[in-house]
Amino acid sequence: MADTVMDDTSLNNAVQNSTISSSVKVESAWSLGCTVADSLENLQQGLRTQPLFDRARLTNLGGYAAADPFAIQRDGAWFVFFEMLVRNSNAVIAVASSRDLDRWDLLGVCLREPYHLSYPFVFAHGDDIFMVPESKSARQVVAYRATHFPMQWEPCTTLARGRLMDATIVPWKGKYWMLAAWHSYWLRAFWSDSPIGPYRPHWLPCVRTYSKKDVRPGGRIVVHQGQLLRPVQDNRGGYGRQLRAMVIERMDRKGFIERPLQEEPILQPAGKGWFAQKIHHLDLHPYQNGWLGFVDGCN
Repeated sequence: MADTVMDDTSLNNAVQNSTISSSVKVESAWSLGCTVADSLENLQQGLRTQPLFDRARLTNLGGYAAADPFAIQRDGAWFVFFEMLVRNSNAVIAVASSRDLDRWDLLGVCLREPYHLSYPFVFAHGDDIFMVPESKSARQVVAYRATHFPMQWEPCTTLARGRLMDATIVPWKGKYWMLAAWHSYWLRAFWSDSPIGPYRPHWLPCVRTYSKKDVRPGGRIVVHQGQLLRPVQDNRGGYGRQLRAMVIERMDRKGFIERPLQEEPILQPAGKGWFAQKIHHLDLHPYQNGWLGFVDGCN
């Protein structure tokens, strides 16, 4: 979930009128981008200098910033779902699509609730596509099923209850695991025989205790060299500062152990461009013998 950064008066007026000129200067807000790299070590070097689309295009949908991208590929196209920040309203989930990763079509708002939505974790299971957005203000984690992909979704089950953040699901050794932040910087774990539950809580109340450095989920968990790799937010020095990666060495009903992949961040702000100040989310996918990652950044 992205923090909200106020823009200048010109942008306020433009958003309210749902129009904006490309000449208007946009100050400090979140954008979406991507990285293409042959290895995890080169994710930073693979970051493209241009965002997926100009934030000004969001004003046609009533938004002013985008964060928390999660992607899925269907019928030769990439669909990226993301949190869209809307001024004077709750954040919603919007979607964009592309066939070449260069030209992106903003398809619109696909999910809106009377509370804040973010972190739209999307995945396929069987013939269905599901989304699990963060809705901590409603104190529940709800799975939605696509009834008409990508624009129409219906709630199908509640996976967990409580003020949980950034719930992330991954299959591992015959079970499905859901990891979620609790009160931002503790980590809770749940397990199930199905990705849409029912989920049972791990016997440990929290599998990781308080840490701003490497606990809060920061994107999709992937398999790397036979182990699970978990992007995490490093929020020391401010929310959404940079991203680290943890290797999960043990995750079962009796224990949970993870270690840093490396001492350095895997993604960090560049001091200029659309990710000048912050990066706090990474959605990784195997791609052309390497990795494709969808990222958010704040300038």
